[in-house]
Amino acid sequence: MIFRPKFIITFLHVCLVFTILVFIDDGLDINIESFLVASLCALLFNYVLIRSFKITITDENMRSYDFWGKSHSIEWDSIVDVKPIQIAWLKYVRVIKTSTSRPLWEPIFFNDMYKFKRETTKAGGRKPFKRLLGAPHQ
Repeated sequence: MIFRPKFIITFLHVCLVFTILVFIDDGLDINIESFLVASLCALLFNYVLIRSFKITITDENMRSYDFWGKSHSIEWDSIVDVKPIQIAWLKYVRVIKTSTSRPLWEPIFFNDMYKFKRETTKAGGRKPFKRLLGAPHQ
């Protein structure tokens, strides 16, 4: 099953960054064309971001990304712990595995959080997720 972050949440954060860049460039004398171009760039950048960084969950493993955007596949049995972290109001979990020191970063603002919780809290090696996310609500 493939999961992607919520578009509106990431779009608002990307817009904020681009708006700050416009303010830095133009100061308080905002050029409306610059602002519209920045908004369009934010929209396109966000679309590419959402389409590129998808999380794949199967019965055998999970495919996700580390902090630097490198894709990794991790088997459920090799997960040692999951630790929550929040960056600029965006919530993530860091999935720590036995074979490497670099954790995977999972956003926890998906379009279908119920399905994500259900898939990650199944029995077996997924107990750290169940402890952190809780059981999916009906």
